[in-house]
Amino acid sequence: MKRRIALCVMPMMSMFCTPVLAASNYDLLYDATELLDSDYCEKVGEEKLPALSKKYETQMRVDIVRDLEGNSIDEYAQIFYEQYEYGYGDTKDGILLMLYLTEDDTGLAFEEYYLLSGGTHVDELYNLALRMDSNMNAWLNADAWSGTIDDDNIVFEEIMQAYMDTAEAYFANAQPYASAPAVTSQEAYADPELDLVSDSAAILTQAEAAALEEKAQKISETYKCNVYIVTVDDYSVYGNSVYEAAKTIYQTYHLGYGTEKDGIMLLLSMNDRDYSLVAFGYGNTAFTDYGKDKLEEEFLDDLGDNEWAEGFSDYLDKSAEMLKSARAGKPLDVGSNPMIQILGIVFNLILGAGVAFFASFLLKSTMNSVHEQEEAQAYVTEGGVSFTRRDDRYLYSNERRERIQSDNNNSSSGGTSVDNDGFSGSSGKF
Repeated sequence: MKRRIALCVMPMMSMFCTPVLAASNYDLLYDATELLDSDYCEKVGEEKLPALSKKYETQMRVDIVRDLEGNSIDEYAQIFYEQYEYGYGDTKDGILLMLYLTEDDTGLAFEEYYLLSGGTHVDELYNLALRMDSNMNAWLNADAWSGTIDDDNIVFEEIMQAYMDTAEAYFANAQPYASAPAVTSQEAYADPELDLVSDSAAILTQAEAAALEEKAQKISETYKCNVYIVTVDDYSVYGNSVYEAAKTIYQTYHLGYGTEKDGIMLLLSMNDRDYSLVAFGYGNTAFTDYGKDKLEEEFLDDLGDNEWAEGFSDYLDKSAEMLKSARAGKPLDVGSNPMIQILGIVFNLILGAGVAFFASFLLKSTMNSVHEQEEAQAYVTEGGVSFTRRDDRYLYSNERRERIQSDNNNSSSGGTSVDNDGFSGSSGKF
């Protein structure tokens, strides 16, 4: 099963054959299988989707195909968008959901899907497509379509409802096609649009997800700092790195507690087993660089063994402990660990004594062979005068990080390194 989201690029598609639309064409909903409930499809395709499209001047289309005619699904979606002139008005703004379904012994089998955004405001609509993908993902997999045809129709109705509700919520919370607010303008954020536990990769059972959500809610409300768990199949649809993807998800879905958007989020990307921890607002205070390292130690061993629920539970427990300490004015940091301070002092004493002894020994050994030379030629090597040049070169990026020092920390190595967009974080493999 593949899941994809894309901006629509309009290449010339003349080399591809034009797909032939079958009889089950309900205006903005096309069903090539002709097995889905016709009454429901008619109501959605001829009433609900057109009303939504007109209201927000963005065409909302759904095409169900049973044959890609030799194309990849992304090519096929683009053929449909161009050949049938999809999109609203002159701007051609639109979101196309293409479902590739085949017939099996009990009803319909799910193959793959594609979300395509197109038109003048394609970048803004891509953000909408990302939200749709997250909200529909629970039903966009083979397991969800493994029942009878009646079950398949129920799943399809769930997908359609999530598709339309997401579009309605997206445009209701922001002026259509206005740029998303910058992370530095917290007051412009709407309420969070994801649960504290969002399992798009479907690695948890419903019972596990519900239990973790309840625990996360209690922690977040107690300490006024949201604690998130997010799983996705592939982070690359959100950013160039798993860390950037985590920040994009945090901003796109308006995550965080209150107007300051305080929180921490653990993101898992399953394709290549990448993870990232990102903190924002008060999360930067409660979860220092050292604290994030200690937090990771609590859950990475479980995740490495594919013990998802256990790892997430450990993550929440340790987060609660760290938030409690931070709210008491003692965030977990290098300076809050007395053993590290003692070892640091001992190490510095040993190092200093060792350096002094070595320097004294070296000086004495070299002085034993020193004799004054009467001519300068004696100082010239056989090949002539030789000078040694040393160049120190530094690689750098243009990302500015500012360190927030903990109140209880006197060490320059403590605190939190915060990017210029307000985030701090770490990433790696699990």
